[in-house]
Amino acid sequence: MRHEVKLKRALSATNFASFPETARRVVSNLPSELLADLTSRQIGIVLNALFSAHQQGQEVACRAISDVGAVWDS
Repeated sequence: MRHEVKLKRALSATNFASFPETARRVVSNLPSELLADLTSRQIGIVLNALFSAHQQGQEVACRAISDVGAVWDS
């Protein structure tokens, strides 16, 4: 990977760095065009924003499932 050092630095500043599978999946959603233009600090901010959006989406899905009385084992 061309920007491996930059990504490593960015991930170390995220809220989810201790979860490697989550980190891999969040990074996979980062547009590659941004890697060249952003600093590692900026990439970390974007990664945290993506992760936060994912968490918010999960909360909405859990509430929707609970509203219909279903059981969801995540």
